[in-house]
Amino acid sequence: MLKGQIERSNNGIVRSKYITFGINAATLAEARPRFERVESDIMGNFKKLSVASHSLNGMDRLDVLHAVTPRKPRAVCFSCADIPNTGMNTKDVIAPTSFKFWESRILKPGSTWGAASYLQIMASELSDKLLAEILEVDAEMTVTMHINTVDQTKAIKTIKNKLTDIDKMRMDEQKKAARAGYDIDVKPYTRKKRN
Repeated sequence: MLKGQIERSNNGIVRSKYITFGINAATLAEARPRFERVESDIMGNFKKLSVASHSLNGMDRLDVLHAVTPRKPRAVCFSCADIPNTGMNTKDVIAPTSFKFWESRILKPGSTWGAASYLQIMASELSDKLLAEILEVDAEMTVTMHINTVDQTKAIKTIKNKLTDIDKMRMDEQKKAARAGYDIDVKPYTRKKRN
């Protein structure tokens, strides 16, 4: 499929999508079965959608991180057995030789220029169209999404607090209107400021 798309002139862009997930656990022994359960659920959902997926081992993950980190291309040469002898760790394999930051979002890892943008969406759900448009941008880039679930009771409490704040603001406006001699059900006209 990818070779066919390249032949149909998609600028040679190959899109790879990875899912990384985390859980809260006290020990690795406690986390391991939960990781396996979540992983099998995710892969099962992909299988229902007829999407091919597979797990990555440590070296596969290093290869991916090395590929997305701007640096001179070379093969990943790393072995866990070499850590005691060389003092190197996985960070040394994937990190660029230098990292400089300019202004608010401009950065230069190694000899490559880049820009980083942050978008926070506080919504109960994300539109498939929005996700597709973000992931289909025709450029060489890495999109990282951090999706956090909110406990239902905490979400309800937050919404109730916001509604209480809105009610308080409405009552304050009504009191101001009553003091000024206006009908409290009529909202005062507010002029928008122009930039």
